[in-house]
Amino acid sequence: MALGALALSLAAAIAQRLRGVFTAMEPMECPDLMAGGASRGGDRPGPRGRPRRVRERVHDTRGDGVRRAVESFRASVRPTVRATTRHREAIEALIDVASDPALDAVPSAMSTIEAIPGARMHRRELWREMARTIRAFASGDHPTLPGAGWHVRDRGRRSGRRVERRTVSGTLLVKGLEFDHAVVLNADAHDGPNLYIALTRGSKSLTVLSSDRLVRPTAP
Repeated sequence: MALGALALSLAAAIAQRLRGVFTAMEPMECPDLMAGGASRGGDRPGPRGRPRRVRERVHDTRGDGVRRAVESFRASVRPTVRATTRHREAIEALIDVASDPALDAVPSAMSTIEAIPGARMHRRELWREMARTIRAFASGDHPTLPGAGWHVRDRGRRSGRRVERRTVSGTLLVKGLEFDHAVVLNADAHDGPNLYIALTRGSKSLTVLSSDRLVRPTAP
């Protein structure tokens, strides 16, 4: 799917509305990844703040099912939650995140949350890049989480990113890529260059959605 002149932030909203059947493509600079890794000192968040950060990323990247599964963690980390919550493994993983002064427990918690049955992820790239960033930081090669995040994204920029089969994206991010099928949303809101990119992404089929049968590019 190509969004053209629509704000790139709408890709995540559309992917969420599609319940994770499509995933949103992230900009290479991935500002949400950098924002998630930064704290007041540009380093790691403290243990008490980490479950909130993980929960925020759940909200950003997963569907309603996962958000409900970890909602009981919102008020506080309580030992009694181990016996009372439905998704005990996910909550226990978040308790481990809050208890561990290192970041080692975070990727494990993310894997546990990702494995919750029936939940779909609509920002898989962001979620998995967050886990890679934490592992890169834990290796000791990068002094800050934002620095580790920059390294992870730069490595993807140089080696090429993995593109999902069903992707929602702005035209600038899919330029140079090819898909079997392309759906162009709001075609009459595209300017000429973006419309050209959107119309040439599908190799087998093209579906154009617009408010009028005659699509006229907007002024650039």
